[in-house]
Amino acid sequence: MKPYIRIFFLLLSVLSGGFAFYDYISLGFIEITSIFLFVIFLFSSAITILIPANIKLRFLHKPLNSFKIWIIVMIFTFVIVYVIDKLQNLSPILFSTSFYWEEGVDVDFRKNGTFRAFNQHLLGGGISYGKYELKDSFIILQDKLKFGDSNMKDILVARKDGVYFRMEKPWRINEGVMSYKYEKENIFQMTNNTAYNIDSISLKLSYSNEESIFLNLEPGQQIDYVFKTKNSVDGRYLLTYKIKDRSTELKEFENILNGYPLGTVKSISFEDQNVIIKFIFGNTIKKVLE
Repeated sequence: MKPYIRIFFLLLSVLSGGFAFYDYISLGFIEITSIFLFVIFLFSSAITILIPANIKLRFLHKPLNSFKIWIIVMIFTFVIVYVIDKLQNLSPILFSTSFYWEEGVDVDFRKNGTFRAFNQHLLGGGISYGKYELKDSFIILQDKLKFGDSNMKDILVARKDGVYFRMEKPWRINEGVMSYKYEKENIFQMTNNTAYNIDSISLKLSYSNEESIFLNLEPGQQIDYVFKTKNSVDGRYLLTYKIKDRSTELKEFENILNGYPLGTVKSISFEDQNVIIKFIFGNTIKKVLE
């Protein structure tokens, strides 16, 4: 049999096997398309192996038969696909959203200005990547973000209840709000911009019975505050603290974030007369001491 027939089926094995493997490691499950690709992979691989081959290389004492060639090529293919997938997902996630209406879309907005969208439907799902720009509370998409059979318009609006979007063409819905995903661990900056020591700092969910972790901040000190919780849902946050050497009164702010999820907080700063909360979207909340 002519060599180009063997090469054709070997390339078919590489393409079908590579795409099936990529779908599996990126989606985390096997969908109908992946099954179809896997069948093609088995068929083309079988033909590739059965067609006789005898390739001699200078640095090898024994020639390579069809099976050895197929093994080497597929190992390289799977390694390359795995590396590509890892390189696409190196950037940390800034915040994540999800929306479901018969079909679903989960979007990770990442710190390097790219997004990763996972579209889900009855027959499976798919991954797409794109770029975005964050300007205050506006998320400007530079690539298409698909939902169902249509795309979202290029400008999304970050609100406290989620990310608002409109569809380019109506598809079951004209507009919607992607909910923020709740994280059980969040990290943001906490700064003391006063001339006094601030102690007994506590941040907790208002409905939680978990014990509070109390912190102290010296004048001008800045730390990376790590908030961990075992609770499975977000909610209203309660902030308490005391300005040492100036007052023994414990300051308390209920619903300190005005409904925004903790995962969207960039920093909390203690000032002489107020507390300033900055969000990753660029907006700010100022809580004034009474």
